[in-house]
Amino acid sequence: MQLIRLWQQYQCGWTRYPNLIALEPPTFANVDDCDHAYLSQWQWYVIGEGHYADKRPMFTSAHAVMLGESSRDIVTMQRVVMQHRTGSLKSRVYHRNRNQLDNRFENLTGKRSEILRTIEESASEES
Repeated sequence: MQLIRLWQQYQCGWTRYPNLIALEPPTFANVDDCDHAYLSQWQWYVIGEGHYADKRPMFTSAHAVMLGESSRDIVTMQRVVMQHRTGSLKSRVYHRNRNQLDNRFENLTGKRSEILRTIEESASEES
């Protein structure tokens, strides 16, 4: 397993070429050794989903800074890994362990039913 450093978008809102700044403390995405060189050709930044109680940003998903066919396309790391490994681009890619920064191939699936089953199993274990 290798780590890829993630950045933060400096300005608010969407922009075609965002300015990226380093996250403090550093935040990383997990990837397989065989995907690391391929994924390292891009800079990756995080999209936050709110803040912790102490006002630190909460980052849960890594997105690539790259242009797709439309100038507004932003492609997620998990989709790039899945396309690189399988040769097909899935419209949805889910994380088996629900950690969106864990982009190891063994943790990715295109089947939502597999994720729902995992959630149900963990809920039944807790009760």
